[in-house]
Amino acid sequence: MKKMLFLCALFISSGQLYSQQTYPFADTQSDDGIVAYWYNVPRDSLRIKAIGQTVQFQSTLEIYGNAPSDSFLVSAQVVLPDGTTGFFRDYVVSKHPTDQSYQVVRRGKFFRLIGPTHYAPAPPSKITVIIKSEGNTRTKEIVCRYHKISGHVTDFEGKSFRAAVIVRPDDFDSGNGVWTDESGNYNILLPERVYSNIFVDDESYGVQTAEAWGWHIIVDQDQNVDFKVGTGEVYNLNVWPNNGGAKTYFISFRPMSLYLYQNAGKTTTVHVDGKEFELVDIAPVLKAKDMTIKFNGKEAGIVALQKYYEWTSGKVMTAYLLQVSRDGLQNMGKQTVTVEYQSEGEIQGKKIVHSGLGIFQFYPNFTGHSFY
Repeated sequence: MKKMLFLCALFISSGQLYSQQTYPFADTQSDDGIVAYWYNVPRDSLRIKAIGQTVQFQSTLEIYGNAPSDSFLVSAQVVLPDGTTGFFRDYVVSKHPTDQSYQVVRRGKFFRLIGPTHYAPAPPSKITVIIKSEGNTRTKEIVCRYHKISGHVTDFEGKSFRAAVIVRPDDFDSGNGVWTDESGNYNILLPERVYSNIFVDDESYGVQTAEAWGWHIIVDQDQNVDFKVGTGEVYNLNVWPNNGGAKTYFISFRPMSLYLYQNAGKTTTVHVDGKEFELVDIAPVLKAKDMTIKFNGKEAGIVALQKYYEWTSGKVMTAYLLQVSRDGLQNMGKQTVTVEYQSEGEIQGKKIVHSGLGIFQFYPNFTGHSFY
């Protein structure tokens, strides 16, 4: 949250109120506590063979706000750049919904409404949201700001890889995406905000490949983000500066190998702090020599690599904590961190290569430290 406050300060000083990154906001009682995003993508889909599931790509309107009561009305008007109304709809939000054409998620006193929309020739210039309950009306006009993410997707041999690029704002429940072309190139226009994650793979996910991931992607400008799709993943990636210690960054992540997942054998146990846990052993054994860490394209020297266990649903999984040097890096401005590994292994007498890539973005403060 303190990261968000720092970013807000950056954009207030430049004349732009950059409060559309995260929700809820500090002031949720006034009209400023209403936010809306229009995700404008052509209709398409991804069929994931391993789990028999189809992920739909479709333009959506998402509205966040403070719920004034158990039941209330949300009206949304979307205005296009030429001044015409591109979309208008009333939504009823209640504890017992009857209209299944849109989704409402509640978190305490806040709500998020997700409704499908049509694909527009151009993204909207503004969205007006009105929230009405008995004796109370709140109105907010949101000025829309968009930025383009583009890039190139390859496999770990450098060959172009046609993949779906799915962008999720908050979690894993909803997302909008596009396909790369046959040469692995993609671009997607997105509302200005911070995105929880980006998934990159094709229908071979879980069968021949594992997904590449982008984490905490800050869409505050046009930018290029390239991905590599391999046989493993860099999951739950986080990066933060060492505050008050050596000039280093910390990097934590949980790797997974598709080969190990497909050949999961007998259950093993480990002891953590005197307690016994079942180990879900699907992570490759990694050493510093197997890894390449880059900050804004420049390689960082690895100081230390440590293994630890991440608890999940009563079991544990192998994770790693890296410490890398800040020497020689540009430690001001937005940092795009790439974590990549290639590790050789053997399963049932057959040599295999575990490979995965993850990306994380963050802003350090003026001296390159944390602002926690």
